[in-house]
Amino acid sequence: MITKYKTPQKKASINNVNGEYKEYNFQNNQVTLLQGQDYSSKSSLFYIFFSGNINDMGLPSNGFKLNRTRVENKMVISDWVSNGEMANGIAKAELVQENYLPIFLAFYDVKNKPIHKTYYSNFQKIGQSRIPFRVTEIDFVGEKDSVITKRVYTNLKLNGSVDPALSGFQIPAGAKIVKPNTSK
Repeated sequence: MITKYKTPQKKASINNVNGEYKEYNFQNNQVTLLQGQDYSSKSSLFYIFFSGNINDMGLPSNGFKLNRTRVENKMVISDWVSNGEMANGIAKAELVQENYLPIFLAFYDVKNKPIHKTYYSNFQKIGQSRIPFRVTEIDFVGEKDSVITKRVYTNLKLNGSVDPALSGFQIPAGAKIVKPNTSK
């Protein structure tokens, strides 16, 4: 999967099902290389929506099992529990759906404190799928601090409608490899 970003920096990312991830920065001719199942194209937002896994958002394949489901104000809320000790401290998840579309996904620690929240909105039909073109994420990084990331997608292309220059994109051979920033 290839994704091109215009802001805040002009970048392109390439990842595959094996978890090989490359992020190229056009301005400084640098590439960041990462590998792991978290970087697999199968764990991407687009894969989840295009593959039809929106009923569970891929939670079962990430070590969660359904605990209970309830309906409140015409929204379906499902609670998920971790199948074991999660390395990142996640103990449970909550998924909220409205009109059969996920609008909210949150992860909590064992003390029921939020670790991460995601809001999905501005759904548009692409092919046979409805995709959120706005995704807002909140990462809780301390007792009184959080990082908010808003992603707005535009001009989503699939298969034959993709610009051949992008689908055949290769990171330049002379790109400088940089170490990833893994601090949170």
